[in-house]
Amino acid sequence: MRNLKKSRLEIHSDSGEKMNAHFEVREGELIFFSRGGAKGTPTEQNTDYSPALLLLLKRLEKSELNIAGIWVDSSRVQGLSMEERSIFHDGDLERSPAELRTELFRRIASVGRSPTSKSRGNPTKRLRFAFSGNAFDERIKQIAGRGVTDDISAGLEKRVQVEANPKGTVTQKNLESEQATGPLTEWLIHTAKSRRTMTYGEAKRRLEDNCGFGTIFNTQISWAANAVIERILHYDSDAPLLNVLLVYANTGLPGRGAAPYLDKRYPGRSWLRKKDADKDAGWRDLVEKEASRVYGYTRWNELYLSVYGRSPSAVDDSVYKGGGIHRIGGEGENHKALKLRVKQEPSLVRRGLRSEETRAEVELLSGDRVDVVSVARDGTTVAIEVKSRNSDWHDLRRGVYQCVKYRAVIAAEDMRQNPKVESWLVTEERLTGGLSELACRLGVRTRVIPPE
Repeated sequence: MRNLKKSRLEIHSDSGEKMNAHFEVREGELIFFSRGGAKGTPTEQNTDYSPALLLLLKRLEKSELNIAGIWVDSSRVQGLSMEERSIFHDGDLERSPAELRTELFRRIASVGRSPTSKSRGNPTKRLRFAFSGNAFDERIKQIAGRGVTDDISAGLEKRVQVEANPKGTVTQKNLESEQATGPLTEWLIHTAKSRRTMTYGEAKRRLEDNCGFGTIFNTQISWAANAVIERILHYDSDAPLLNVLLVYANTGLPGRGAAPYLDKRYPGRSWLRKKDADKDAGWRDLVEKEASRVYGYTRWNELYLSVYGRSPSAVDDSVYKGGGIHRIGGEGENHKALKLRVKQEPSLVRRGLRSEETRAEVELLSGDRVDVVSVARDGTTVAIEVKSRNSDWHDLRRGVYQCVKYRAVIAAEDMRQNPKVESWLVTEERLTGGLSELACRLGVRTRVIPPE
């Protein structure tokens, strides 16, 4: 039997002092152990959890290891899915280590906590980190334990892993293959023709659902995105950079992986070669300039034929215009029940709303029907779109944009100057796949009301 205590390693500070924080490395993954007991007592365990986590995030930022995922790994939440335990989201690599630690604490505390619980939850649970890149066990131990970020791989015995890479396995080789790049190129071409963008979370989900891949981590999407543009530029070096349409949900902009391609396309901008190029003041303007070229390009079908030897397949426009998967049979029972509950108890959504000031199925001049509309005591009109647990990711995304539309139309119908209007998306389950960040960016408020 493996000796668990001997396999645990200590994190050392930059000055070489041991910290009361332990980790373990197993097959390319790092387990960061939870805090327990009071400091100075016989039961104390990993009492330096907070400063050690910050130090670990700083060391990973400086290293060649890329975080591919972080999950809460404590025994009490093993019954939850990996997605429910995931605390690493689109855009997290753009945060500073200190900002990321603060956000991780908030997410850690929420995993496994009952929606009705009044406690803030435990933010110091056991974590599991996965990486992309040269994630050899010895390399992870050196970086995490002592902050060695220079290349020590030459001093290690070279390891060559020969993999069969079966179709659907999430490896860099497979995500750079036509199995992933073909469909992703098609989706981005249809996205360009629709004058819109696609989030990393959406691309990840489609590759998993439609192309037979297992769970794809956020940072692994860049393998497929880069392979797409490399294939395109091989046939036409002046083709628009289609990959700029693949964006973070919270910013609406691509990550720094697009910077090398923009640098070649628009020389003379030294900031594009910096690690944080996507945070520069000129990033948005340059991305929008290239996006205009993408939207105006008329030879996408011809270029796709050259790259893949076939024409892009026809795609149901509903997928790209927010329709997602359409269900037959009208309004479902779960949707009706949630809508009725919100109408009868609107204060579940926003404090102070009263049932006597609340209506259901309110028709707007645009022809849309809002599930529930209420009026707050301060005169704010509150439009509420409800989505039951039957809604898939695409339908939830459509709900976000419906809220944007409702807010604009209701404001336009109001005779008052600068009327107060809010739009809320009410769901029975937590938003995932970048939808929470999307709603926040678009000013749509959200509320989770679990089923009774």
